[in-house]
Amino acid sequence: MPMGMLKEQRDLESQADLLGLEYMDKAGYDPSALADFYQRLVKGPLAFPTATRKRADALRNRRTYVVNTSEFRDFQAGVANAIPSRGPGPSLRK
Repeated sequence: MPMGMLKEQRDLESQADLLGLEYMDKAGYDPSALADFYQRLVKGPLAFPTATRKRADALRNRRTYVVNTSEFRDFQAGVANAIPSRGPGPSLRK
């Protein structure tokens, strides 16, 4: 892939991440959870760009989020069950 296309793809991915953070925040979900999800998905800290993590933290500091509703727990369980086990590593369940 030409370098110009690779940079454009990364820029689009970053923009999508930032929009996802904004949508989560507006819906009342903790935007930093998106970064945590990415880390668990690839099992490493490099999964989420630093600038996006900083934006998530900035959004998070603006308000308190509710993450203990039955709807949230049902969604969380559904995601945990949908991801096949890849051996030892962090769990999606806290």
